[in-house]
Amino acid sequence: MKKLLHIVRTIQKLPHAEIKIDTQAEEGKRMFSYYTKRHSRFFIIRNKTIGVVLLPLLSFDSFENYLSSVSGKNSAAYYARKAEKMAMRSKNRP
Repeated sequence: MKKLLHIVRTIQKLPHAEIKIDTQAEEGKRMFSYYTKRHSRFFIIRNKTIGVVLLPLLSFDSFENYLSSVSGKNSAAYYARKAEKMAMRSKNRP
């Protein structure tokens, strides 16, 4: 019980960020739905509310510079390619 209380207090002290999403646009609706659904493992918290990293993108000179700054399986390049493939598939749908 002591460990759980410590975890809760630590979570309460984490920094907060407010993100505004245009829910009038279809992409905004999709993003809002994704970020406000329940977490898949921890049902009492919402998805992407704890442990999210926000990067100051203006600190990078170019998109390529940003991509080269991260690596590994969870790299930005991997997700950028994945997003491009998804966009191409959705364009080719009737």
